[in-house]
Amino acid sequence: MNLAKVKLTVNGQSLAVDVLVPGTGPATDVLPALFAVTDAIVDAGTAGLAVSCRKGCGACCRQMVPIAFTEAQHLRQLLDRMDDERREFFEQRFAAAREALNAKGLLGPLQQRATLSDDALYALDVEYLKAWVACPFLVDESCAIHAARPMACREFLVTSPAEFCAEPTADRVEQVPLGAKVSTAFRAVAEGGDWIPLVLALEESAGTTPAEVDGPSLLTATLQAL
Repeated sequence: MNLAKVKLTVNGQSLAVDVLVPGTGPATDVLPALFAVTDAIVDAGTAGLAVSCRKGCGACCRQMVPIAFTEAQHLRQLLDRMDDERREFFEQRFAAAREALNAKGLLGPLQQRATLSDDALYALDVEYLKAWVACPFLVDESCAIHAARPMACREFLVTSPAEFCAEPTADRVEQVPLGAKVSTAFRAVAEGGDWIPLVLALEESAGTTPAEVDGPSLLTATLQAL
């Protein structure tokens, strides 16, 4: 592991965070460093704000959460490290969510998302939330993998009343403006901008192996893309 001293300026604010970065190895090994940078940006962006997000308000966990393919592989690794009973529990929840989306006619469009226009993707996002299908990791309205949750989950915070998130509109939901999103930068650098709905993470990462990368180079490229 290499100690990297990351310095950023976000919304005119200087940030400094020390992260551990692996050398050459699986791309998934770089994610903890990116999570730390994301958390630093979020902490700076929410300083002094009354953030409404709290345990028990899980509307955002019923959105079509976009994650990088590398993050999907990371979630698969996370399940593989669990004991058999817990892994089977979450695998069943992924299967149930898939079936629920299929019953709503949303599974096909999700799988064909690369062919959809921006307007069609927006409409799909709206219909996804209306379907009210919870993230498989949402247990008792709380994230069961909070420390390892994807970057997009870390970045979504609001100051408007939590109940507005169940039926979000531009005039009601006030999202915290972070100024820079590591999730978007990473997808642009590592995945060419492609993304996967979190609910399909296990399905689309099955049988794959994380790419071998140079950790410091991938971190640097992601930070430059910010």
